[in-house]
Amino acid sequence: MKRLMAFGLAVLGVLFLGCSLPPFDEELSLAIATAAKLQPVVQIGPIKAWHGDFEETESYFLPLRDTPGNRRGYLVSAGDYFLRARFLDGNTGTFPGERRLDGLGADPNRKTYTAVPLKGGDYLSLAVFDPVNPINNTLYVIDPTFATPGSSAVTLKNALSAFPLAPLDRIVGVHLYPIDTALDRFSFFAVLTTAGHFGEVEADADPSKAGGVGTPGTLTRPDMVFPSLPVPGSGAFYFHRPVAPNTSYLSWYDSSTGDYRNYAWDDTLTVRQLTGMNRRIDALLTSRELLSLANGVCSVHDASGNWKYSFPMGSLHFCFERYDATGAARLYFSLMYWIYGYQSGDDQMYITVYSLPTANLASLH
Repeated sequence: MKRLMAFGLAVLGVLFLGCSLPPFDEELSLAIATAAKLQPVVQIGPIKAWHGDFEETESYFLPLRDTPGNRRGYLVSAGDYFLRARFLDGNTGTFPGERRLDGLGADPNRKTYTAVPLKGGDYLSLAVFDPVNPINNTLYVIDPTFATPGSSAVTLKNALSAFPLAPLDRIVGVHLYPIDTALDRFSFFAVLTTAGHFGEVEADADPSKAGGVGTPGTLTRPDMVFPSLPVPGSGAFYFHRPVAPNTSYLSWYDSSTGDYRNYAWDDTLTVRQLTGMNRRIDALLTSRELLSLANGVCSVHDASGNWKYSFPMGSLHFCFERYDATGAARLYFSLMYWIYGYQSGDDQMYITVYSLPTANLASLH
């Protein structure tokens, strides 16, 4: 409550300086209510930026994974047909570089991209799924200057060409899971050329390698026979927990019902449908809990897909989970908000990064 009051007083102070806020924003109000229960990590701003540049897009801030409190990170904006990533140095208020990718498609129920910061430097991993030709699905590693766009990019099919997979049609799933080691772990989900056959492999998320695909991990499922599993087209909502029993999840949108169907399998290679969950899976936590983020609400489910509780998110963005110096898993969130026309001048953007121990997630309920 004290943090919420402090935020409100700060906004009033800006108003007295001749600024203006937008009309009542329900998503911002819901975000502030939940943010009051989180632990502030750092505040960034004011940053001079034109608000119109972020309109009609889903925009959010991703702090650096190694140093989430140093006021630097990536601003990601996803429009109906494009994706734009900009590096923000909040200490200087500058944007050293950016990258724009077009032609992503506008279907909100299809996976078009994943954007996650990597350990080992100021890097962003960007997996982009081509809606027309999945052979072009590409994994990028982006640095803050964007000096050589695409120089550390590789198509997913080429990235995994040396991995032990049966005849490969396309890679449709990429998931980064936090490991309490120097590097996190990528898992990849493949559709094979034979109907009903799939594959899974994993590798270290190493930003020094092309596309960030490093040393192969221990997960090797070169030919899984799942006749009942829906076949994702270009991009899949896919997750893998590289801890025994190595459980994987797939979220698939069923246009005939307007709901998501969720599936899971583990080392037994037996697919089961999570009949108690018809929401999309958006995150898999180290606690084995599943998060579904939709309509400004975060729904928390157990490993079997059973609903546990929900809490409001509004415009608060879930960024990632990481291990801290004590070996405890923590969740990170960010909130962007605007003050318009500072002293009749430029719009000003503010960002706050928050954190919470994963073990305390239920305190948001």
